Amino acid sequence: MTSGSIVQSTTPVPLTAAPSQEHSLPDQGSVSSVNLSAAKGTTLETTALATGAGNTAKSAPAGSDQYATAVAVSSASAQQSQQRSQQNNQSSSSSSHATHGHDRGRGRQAESTSSSNKNRTRTESSKDVPRPSATVAPAPIPAMHWTRAKVHGQIPPKDLRAQTVNLVGESVYVFGGCDPKNCFNTLYIFDADTMHWSQPKTYGSIPPPCRAHSSTLVDNKRLYVFGGGDGPQYFNELYMLDTDEENYGIDIFHLASQRTDTLTWTNPQTTGKRPRRRRAHTTCVYNNCIYVFGGGDGVQALNDTYQLNLADMHWTELKTTGAIPISRGYHTSNLIKNHFIVYGGSDGHECFSDVHVLDLETNEWTKIDINRPLPRLSHTATQVGSYLFVIGGHDGSRYSCDVMMLNLVTWSWETRKVYGIPPAGRGYHASLLYDSRLFMFGGYDGQTVFDDIYILDLSTCAYLPQITDFQVLKDGL
Repeated sequence: MTSGSIVQSTTPVPLTAAPSQEHSLPDQGSVSSVNLSAAKGTTLETTALATGAGNTAKSAPAGSDQYATAVAVSSASAQQSQQRSQQNNQSSSSSSHATHGHDRGRGRQAESTSSSNKNRTRTESSKDVPRPSATVAPAPIPAMHWTRAKVHGQIPPKDLRAQTVNLVGESVYVFGGCDPKNCFNTLYIFDADTMHWSQPKTYGSIPPPCRAHSSTLVDNKRLYVFGGGDGPQYFNELYMLDTDEENYGIDIFHLASQRTDTLTWTNPQTTGKRPRRRRAHTTCVYNNCIYVFGGGDGVQALNDTYQLNLADMHWTELKTTGAIPISRGYHTSNLIKNHFIVYGGSDGHECFSDVHVLDLETNEWTKIDINRPLPRLSHTATQVGSYLFVIGGHDGSRYSCDVMMLNLVTWSWETRKVYGIPPAGRGYHASLLYDSRLFMFGGYDGQTVFDDIYILDLSTCAYLPQITDFQVLKDGL
């Protein structure tokens, strides 16, 4: 997703360039005007959509397994103690019958005393063994939980907002974005298993520093970066990064892939009618075509739809029909089968709560009837099975860290109890799904640009990514 600038005002502000409005944001009061102009240092950049495929649900909490193990050990110990007691009694009986006269009596007395001491020892020893309930902590509440990731690496990323993230295998590719002063064209790679950051070298036709661009993953190996901007500049160039591991060199001494020597950018040549310069747009890939919707060009918000056929690299502006959405940027979009779902955003004056669906087979838009309005801009929306998890963003008056779930079958908003320490309210962050966890990167709250990573463990909702057999029903539209 991409950005424009937001201006706090009580009267509508014309959609023209206004360099003096640098860094103004809707962090106080209500948003009566959101400017999509080419203001230097503009702040309302949308986060680019990044959804990942979830893995299978995690196992049950470890606490329950520990309790079961402790009970089994305790039961086995009791059986062994009983067997030893029976063997000792039998041994005592045999000794008493083999002894004669007074010695036999003293033998019985000695055996009795020895057996009593052994029993007392076993009894005292069993008292020293804690009961399982006293040593095993109760299982945690099976609910979603926020934690801040503890990361490491030689080159941690800068504070970033309006960057893009894409999940390629087990690695998260983070590109572009800006801090309070500058835009970047740096590529970072984050290992979602080891929490390790790296900054590989890249070569070729590297994109210019940009924010609020889009990054579309094709065939799980090629990243197509389009649009974005830097201050008053808006772009409509296309760049491609091939992340295919088959192209990586191999270090025969360490048996490790050498990404730093093989990540090369290209600037593919295209034909046809290229989209105008923009940022705050969203994209998706369907049937080997990249679709671009909306955004802002520095003068006005947009609601056009373009298609790039990757077979011949030809651009086409689609002639869509139906309930076409109002022009907007800072929205999110998700592809569910052949349905391109657009939610929220702003046109420069209003924060939207509507949901529209574009059927990519018929090029027809349909507006969804949602159970209640929930305005958002600069949020993220990540598909988790039959839900969209909407995190953070601005609601027209404040930034939030709320987790809202849009049910794609019933078209209704749902909430769940979330535990842990949540991140600060923010927008312009990026998020994706990996291994039944939602990762949230960076963002901005009107004053601070964040460099943190927060993880939302889905817990009892971890099964949701496995739900793939559902339909966005026309009857519900």
